[in-house]
Amino acid sequence: MAYHPSDISLRERHCGYAITLKKNGATRDRNVFQVGIAAHAVLEEVGKAIRINPDLTPQDIKQIADNTAHELCTKGRAYDKIPEPPMKISQAIEGAKIALQYMQYNPLDPEALYEQPLAFDKDWNQVDYYDENAAFRTLIDYLHIYKEIDEDGEATTYAIVRDYKSSWYLNTEMLDNLQRRAQALVVCLAYEEVDVLLLQIHGLRNNQKLERKVYTHHELDLLNEWKDNITLALKALNETQIPDPGTACHGCPYIESCEYAKHESQKKIANQYAIAISVAKELEKKLRVMAKEQPIKTNNGTIGYVKKERNTTAANAMDTLWKTWHENKGTTEAFLDMLKITAADAKKIIKALSKNGLDKDALLESTMITKNYSQFGIHKE
Repeated sequence: MAYHPSDISLRERHCGYAITLKKNGATRDRNVFQVGIAAHAVLEEVGKAIRINPDLTPQDIKQIADNTAHELCTKGRAYDKIPEPPMKISQAIEGAKIALQYMQYNPLDPEALYEQPLAFDKDWNQVDYYDENAAFRTLIDYLHIYKEIDEDGEATTYAIVRDYKSSWYLNTEMLDNLQRRAQALVVCLAYEEVDVLLLQIHGLRNNQKLERKVYTHHELDLLNEWKDNITLALKALNETQIPDPGTACHGCPYIESCEYAKHESQKKIANQYAIAISVAKELEKKLRVMAKEQPIKTNNGTIGYVKKERNTTAANAMDTLWKTWHENKGTTEAFLDMLKITAADAKKIIKALSKNGLDKDALLESTMITKNYSQFGIHKE
């Protein structure tokens, strides 16, 4: 089996059993990825079209985006020749939207390569993408190789290796994770003439950009270290994977297919919930005091006491309703049935009657019944 950088990330974020489930063709939750997949597909199709015709108009680009979204939500896509079902219409629309917004501020270069396929065997010899000996495959979102000549006439070859992210938050750690090291490594192996790697991450939603420079000829030790890292990762992925249910299950796309997550992680998740609720209650006690005079502003709202409106019955509501009901020939029995007296209401009436000497306990016994119900929450033993 040929692995992708995303497989290494899957193993890092969750547990090795996710890799086993993927190998076995287990059902996975695709919803979390679909908007990003749609955005990548639009950027790929527009990029390839711009390589053919650099003079595409905004209308042309919009049409390509619409066509791509239509294809994704009606026919689906194939990844490594494995067909996937169509995504939701809303996911395809959202993906196309953020791709179009991104391209408004980041025009695609007609000289760049889009979703460039690269593959290598177990000894790091480059092979065709679908070669049966391929041990590692990747698709580079955006690869632009170009030369710059300085005032002394010396040429430097650059390679922009750009990774698109549809998540809202980016951090510099993403520039040095195993996925990025793998992408940098394969570009260096495939394009030996490159002097400087510009590793980039572009946020499609917020236009956030991160970049790291790697001087390939001066940082050979670093690149060799990265090769060792990825070689080790691939060997680890080939081993029998041991399930590790618990916090790593959060966000795993295979959680619904994982028998270990369904059974063994329940106690861990329940403990996390109990801790979170307990912490929240303690914080609420403090915040109620702190916000007594004025609400506390947060990044996207306020916490504290805020005046709200709600409907409540007027003092004469019962009298007005009864008279109106009676005037419209409504029966007393039907009126009382409409009121649906609660246990709390009945106890108030019984309490008032007991002041006249009536047997309170006898009334409670004759008017109250016990029913079982289910209540969600934390219950101490």
